[in-house]
Amino acid sequence: MGTKWMGRGLWLSLGFCFGFFVSYVMFYNEIRPRQYSENLSFPTKELSIPVPPSRATSPRSSPKRLSVKAPRGDGETSGVISEFQQLIQAGEGEKARLVLEEGLRKYGERPELLFELGSFYSKYMSNSLKAIGYLERVLELDPNYRNAWEELTHIATFPQDSRSAGRAVRLLQQAQQKNPQSILAQTAYGEYMARSQRLSEAAQAFQRAAQLSGATDETRYRLADIYYQMNQPDRAERIFSDVVRLREQQFQENPNDVTSRQLELAKIDRVRALIRVGRQQEASDILQPMLDRSPEDLVLRNLSHQLRLAR
Repeated sequence: MGTKWMGRGLWLSLGFCFGFFVSYVMFYNEIRPRQYSENLSFPTKELSIPVPPSRATSPRSSPKRLSVKAPRGDGETSGVISEFQQLIQAGEGEKARLVLEEGLRKYGERPELLFELGSFYSKYMSNSLKAIGYLERVLELDPNYRNAWEELTHIATFPQDSRSAGRAVRLLQQAQQKNPQSILAQTAYGEYMARSQRLSEAAQAFQRAAQLSGATDETRYRLADIYYQMNQPDRAERIFSDVVRLREQQFQENPNDVTSRQLELAKIDRVRALIRVGRQQEASDILQPMLDRSPEDLVLRNLSHQLRLAR
């Protein structure tokens, strides 16, 4: 009898261990790559971090922010970067590094080459401290180099070690203090704070950015999103409403799939905020036409369900 139960216990234990292993593999391959593929909501025309093959991509959990492919160097350095990427794809990391270093010797300190080298050390060599040194130099040469801000924020948010995390955070803090008129510096710091769930400080940074000349609807959109997370739907709804008006104008001036989707996403978030503040009729007036056009859209159907429950 005892032997029989011991045998069953052994099989149960093995089954539990196998289930845990499968769950861990699914987590590592599905969730962790998303950390590396996130694009920040920096409000400029240049663009998201270039993602190499080793940093798997997946859709962002919140599909609000659309990115544009960043330019890959100028006429002189584009060949260097292209060769670097080909070697990376072929698994020749050491040769790829040497190509960038030779490019720097030949063309001097070009921000795009320094950025690629910094990203190489961060993504492929797990050497964030060395990566930060290159990224810091990129921003000294070109404070508006958005990719460097994004990579620095990524290192601060998903650190490989405490030293690199501390240095990246200090750089972000110092940058937003020294550059109060820089939208990129403010939004980079704000994004780090938001990802760290320090939402009040994130809101303050995005407020400063939204008040600066040149701030786009993306900056205001992210601010509204943070207010919504802070359980301040009234403030979020007012900003979402402004963003909807801006995006309606953009769509009228340039109707295409991108501007249409951006407008729809802003409307969806405004509907969520309206439901939260109890303005169900306004929410219905916005939601119903979208639902009529796309009756099978699961997001819209879920919002419709929330609206019925709120009434």
